[in-house]
Amino acid sequence: MLGTHACTAELERDLIRQRQAEGIAVKRSHGGNVGGRPRTAGVKADAAVRLYLGGETPIPDICAATGVSKSTLYRILRERGLVGVRK
Repeated sequence: MLGTHACTAELERDLIRQRQAEGIAVKRSHGGNVGGRPRTAGVKADAAVRLYLGGETPIPDICAATGVSKSTLYRILRERGLVGVRK
Protein backbone atom coordinates (compact mmCIF):
# COMPACT_ATOMS: atom_id res chain seq x y z
CA MET A 1 0.00 0.00 0.00
CA LEU A 2 2.80 2.40 0.93
CA GLY A 3 4.59 1.65 -2.36
CA THR A 4 1.47 2.58 -4.32
CA HIS A 5 1.23 5.95 -2.56
CA ALA A 6 4.93 6.61 -3.19
CA CYS A 7 4.51 5.81 -6.88
CA THR A 8 1.51 8.12 -7.17
CA ALA A 9 3.33 10.94 -5.39
CA GLU A 10 6.35 10.56 -7.69
CA LEU A 11 4.12 10.63 -10.77
CA GLU A 12 2.36 13.78 -9.52
CA ARG A 13 5.71 15.49 -8.87
CA ASP A 14 6.89 14.65 -12.40
CA LEU A 15 3.69 16.11 -13.86
CA ILE A 16 4.14 19.30 -11.81
CA ARG A 17 7.74 19.69 -13.06
CA GLN A 18 6.62 19.15 -16.64
CA ARG A 19 3.83 21.76 -16.38
CA GLN A 20 6.23 24.21 -14.73
CA ALA A 21 8.81 23.77 -17.51
CA GLU A 22 6.12 24.28 -20.15
CA GLY A 23 4.91 27.46 -18.43
CA ILE A 24 8.43 28.88 -18.26
CA ALA A 25 9.02 28.05 -21.94
CA VAL A 26 5.81 29.83 -22.95
CA LYS A 27 6.71 32.87 -20.85
CA ARG A 28 10.18 33.07 -22.41
CA SER A 29 8.82 32.63 -25.93
CA HIS A 30 6.58 35.66 -25.41
CA GLY A 31 9.48 37.73 -24.10
CA GLY A 32 8.33 37.70 -20.50
CA ASN A 33 10.48 37.98 -17.43
CA VAL A 34 11.13 34.65 -15.72
CA GLY A 35 12.09 34.96 -12.07
CA GLY A 36 12.15 38.18 -10.10
CA ARG A 37 11.44 41.73 -11.07
CA PRO A 38 13.19 43.26 -14.05
CA ARG A 39 16.02 45.64 -13.25
CA THR A 40 15.60 49.39 -13.63
CA ALA A 41 15.65 50.44 -17.27
CA GLY A 42 18.93 51.91 -18.48
CA VAL A 43 17.28 55.13 -19.65
CA LYS A 44 15.88 55.86 -16.17
CA ALA A 45 19.19 54.98 -14.54
CA ASP A 46 21.17 57.19 -16.92
CA ALA A 47 18.81 60.12 -16.33
CA ALA A 48 19.09 59.70 -12.56
CA VAL A 49 22.90 59.58 -12.73
CA ARG A 50 23.01 62.71 -14.92
CA LEU A 51 20.85 64.58 -12.40
CA TYR A 52 23.01 63.33 -9.54
CA LEU A 53 26.23 64.41 -11.23
CA GLY A 54 24.70 67.81 -12.02
CA GLY A 55 24.92 68.51 -8.30
CA GLU A 56 21.91 70.80 -8.12
CA THR A 57 19.05 68.35 -7.58
CA PRO A 58 18.46 66.74 -4.17
CA ILE A 59 18.27 62.95 -4.04
CA PRO A 60 14.51 62.80 -3.19
CA ASP A 61 13.74 65.03 -6.21
CA ILE A 62 15.87 62.84 -8.48
CA CYS A 63 13.98 59.78 -7.29
CA ALA A 64 10.59 61.43 -7.82
CA ALA A 65 11.48 62.74 -11.28
CA THR A 66 12.98 59.51 -12.66
CA GLY A 67 10.94 56.89 -10.81
CA VAL A 68 14.11 55.28 -9.45
CA SER A 69 14.08 54.46 -5.75
CA LYS A 70 16.73 55.88 -3.46
CA SER A 71 18.31 52.49 -2.76
CA THR A 72 18.38 51.66 -6.48
CA LEU A 73 19.99 55.01 -7.26
CA TYR A 74 22.73 54.41 -4.71
CA ARG A 75 23.24 50.85 -6.02
CA ILE A 76 23.64 52.19 -9.58
CA LEU A 77 26.09 54.86 -8.40
CA ARG A 78 28.08 52.26 -6.47
CA GLU A 79 28.19 49.92 -9.51
CA ARG A 80 29.46 52.78 -11.69
CA GLY A 81 31.99 53.89 -9.08
CA LEU A 82 30.36 57.30 -8.65
CA VAL A 83 29.44 57.32 -4.96
CA GLY A 84 30.96 60.35 -3.29
CA VAL A 85 31.72 62.12 -6.58
CA ARG A 86 29.09 64.82 -6.10
CA LYS A 87 30.24 68.10 -4.55
